[in-house]
Amino acid sequence: MTSFVEGLRPDEFAGLDIGPVIIDPANPQPGQIATIRVPVHNSSLLPLEGVIIGVLAAARMVTWTSIDLSIDATEEAVLELAPTSAGAFRITI
Repeated sequence: MTSFVEGLRPDEFAGLDIGPVIIDPANPQPGQIATIRVPVHNSSLLPLEGVIIGVLAAARMVTWTSIDLSIDATEEAVLELAPTSAGAFRITI
């Protein structure tokens, strides 16, 4: 039996560091647009293009944007979301 194991060098991984997520307003009313700001830092050894930053709510992507990051650069991803109903929502960036 022959088996292959693919290995990746650590410098082949995209190094993304996500900063604190800011939502304004923090408690939007149904239909009110909330702006979500997410600082993203490229700590890898390569520039990154087309990095998708998305917001998941109830395991469904509800909004997304794409950013490019130079080596050792930080960019702020800005997304907008308008909740359709009242209540508490858990979001994942």
